[in-house]
Amino acid sequence: MTTIRSYVHIYEGLHRVYARALFFLLLGLCATSIFLYGYFLKSAAFSAAHFGDDQAFLAALSSEVSELEAQYLTRIETLGREDAGTIGLYETRTAVFVERGSDTKLTVRDGIHAAKSQ
Repeated sequence: MTTIRSYVHIYEGLHRVYARALFFLLLGLCATSIFLYGYFLKSAAFSAAHFGDDQAFLAALSSEVSELEAQYLTRIETLGREDAGTIGLYETRTAVFVERGSDTKLTVRDGIHAAKSQ
């Protein structure tokens, strides 16, 4: 009978140790969950608050790009040969065109026309 009581006493002691460890483990898990909930809630609120600012920035940027495109199109319409020379463009003497031949290799169109005329 004494051996059974000693086993029961040991079991109760281990039960208290494990119960205490389990309590602190669950307490730590709850604290971590609360911290993560607060962090994600704060980041969601921060993102929602700055959404309007981001939309305004994108609208301003889009407007600026549209203005630059309009300026580009008006300038390209007025581009002459003299202006083209100042930016490094030049007129070629002979035009060379490249097209895909029937054998799926790139060929020079002048070579094709020369071969057909012979």
